[in-house]
Amino acid sequence: MVSKSKNKVLFAEADGDFVDFLVSFLTTPLGSILNLMNGKSSLGSIDNLYASVKKLNASWFIGSSNKSLLNPRVAPQFGCGSNPLNASQEYTPTYWYGTVVVKDNNEGRTMISKKKEMLEYPAKLKLFEPRCYDGAREAAVGFMKRPCLFVVSDDLKVRQLTTTSSIQYMQELGNVKFDDLKEHMVEIRKSHEALNLLRASLTSKEVGLTRSLLKKWKCQRCIPFWDSILGCVGMEENET
Repeated sequence: MVSKSKNKVLFAEADGDFVDFLVSFLTTPLGSILNLMNGKSSLGSIDNLYASVKKLNASWFIGSSNKSLLNPRVAPQFGCGSNPLNASQEYTPTYWYGTVVVKDNNEGRTMISKKKEMLEYPAKLKLFEPRCYDGAREAAVGFMKRPCLFVVSDDLKVRQLTTTSSIQYMQELGNVKFDDLKEHMVEIRKSHEALNLLRASLTSKEVGLTRSLLKKWKCQRCIPFWDSILGCVGMEENET
C-alpha cells in the first residue's frame, strides 16, 4: 500500500515465503553479507576490516580461515527452501555411527565419523532439526508456519495479519486519505532485488520497503484502498 503524495510504502500484506526471507537476514553471517555487497556495506568501519582480511597474505591465517571469514555462509539448519539472495548454505557432511574397524586395542570402541569405511556396520545419523522441537522427520522449509499472512511496515516491523490489522495500522499512521493510496502487487525474484532489500534493512531505520521496492514495481495494477477493504486481494510480496 503506497502513499501517492509521499511516494512512500505504508505497509505490505505478505505471505510466509516473504517473511521467511526477511527473518533469514538474522541468520546470515556478517561476512556473507559483506561478500554479497562486494565489501561495500557502508556500515561503519566493518568494510575496512573485511578489506584487510581480503588483502592479508593467506599464510597469516590458520588453514583456510581467511576464505571462511570472507564468506562463512549460512548454517544448513537455518536455510530456507528458496532464497533470492543466493547466500549459499554451508555444506553438511554425512555422519556415521558404529563400531571402529578392529585395529590394535580399539576393539569394541564406538564412534561417530564422516568416514564410513572406518566403521563396522555403520548407521547413518539423522541431524536434528532445531526448528522442530520434536525432531520432525521432514526438514522445515523456512521459519514461519503455513498457511500464514502478515503485515510488514515500511520499517520492517512484522505483525500477524488479522481481519482488522490493515485498517488498524492505517489508523495508527494518523491522517491518511483513501484517495491518496494505491495498491501494488510486487514480487522479489532476482538476487539484486533481494540484495537491495537487505541493504535497505541495514542502512535505513524507517523506510526499508520504500528504498528497496518503490522504484521497481513488478505490476502496475493499482486498486483504491477502500475497494480492498470491500474484498479485493491485498498487496502480497512474495519471494520465490
